[in-house]
Parts: sequence; C-alpha cells; structure tokens
Amino acid sequence: MRFEIRTLQQAHGITAIYVTHSQDEALAMADVVAVMKDGRMEQVGAPEHLYARPRNRFVAGFIGLANVVTGKVDDKASGELAVTLQNGARCGCALDADSPVRRAGEAISISIRPENIRIARSDDPRPAGEGRLTLSGHVEAAVFTGNLIDYFVAVDGLAEPIRVQTLPPRIAGPSDSVVLSVAPENCVPLED
Repeated sequence: MRFEIRTLQQAHGITAIYVTHSQDEALAMADVVAVMKDGRMEQVGAPEHLYARPRNRFVAGFIGLANVVTGKVDDKASGELAVTLQNGARCGCALDADSPVRRAGEAISISIRPENIRIARSDDPRPAGEGRLTLSGHVEAAVFTGNLIDYFVAVDGLAEPIRVQTLPPRIAGPSDSVVLSVAPENCVPLED
C-alpha cells in the first residue's frame, strides 16, 4: 500500500504529511523525514541523508540498525577527525557540513551501519585498506536470514558486540577469529 500511496501523491502533486512509527514506511514514502522524540524534532532531512548521517544516537538507532562505538578525538585535519576508540583502535571519521564540532581530547560517539563493515577471516590475506578502521574479534553468532548473514562479533576492549550484515555465503561461524574494517566515510560522528 505504501507504494500506491506514494505513486498517487507524486502523480497528483499532493503535499502530504504522513505520520508513522514505521521507519521502512517513512524512508520509502517521504521526500523529507522528521524524526521526533518526546515532542521535539531530533533531525529533519532527506531519507538517505538521515540514514547515512544521523545526528545523534537516537536517530542512528531509530532509522535502521547502528553500532555505536566511543572514543576520544585526537585531531582534526582536512575534513576528517582522527579518533582513538576505547579499545585503542584508531580510525578516521569523514566530516560534512552537518558534523558536530569536535576538538582534540573530547569524548566522541561514532555510528557505523552493519552493512558498511567488511568482515574477513583473520587468515584472509587481503589487506583491510588504507585509512580504514580495523578491529579484530571473534564471531559470537552468524545467523542466516535468507538475503543476509547477520554476524555478532565480540571485539576486544569494546563493551558491546559489533553487528555486521553481509550477503551470503557465510564467511565465518561461531568462535572464528575475524577482522572487521570500515572506511572513514562510514564512521559518522554523533552529537552525543
């Protein structure tokens, strides 16, 4: 039905406000989405922008799945933040016009979508890639859901497992050692 409503709205040039608790409907139907919490707008923007560049933890978790890791800012140079995570791993976070202002030494939270993480077995000879966040860990669970493999990876020094989603086939199973890597453009600094 959501596709029929969207088609009618576009065909007739109707401006519509559609209120829903379904993230799928909001992303599929809207040109502009307003994410609200406790009667306050948390973020407003195009569906693709809200998904790719959430402003805070609430928006990151409300619009899709997100891993949130914490660390401290090392420095800022040429449109990127250098960050050291709580487990000592270093990463870059690509900045855009909406990125929060951060200074060296400040605590920071970073959102990473599960589908933006590359997973490889520890014995895979392919390099992670220049400038990518690289984390080592072991698979706690690898769940086949039809069109996806949903991994939960325990990473040394991180409190919560990292969730990774890939297309089949399964790369690793429970207890296997793996390496996760994420490009800087997929490490999104959050306001909180």
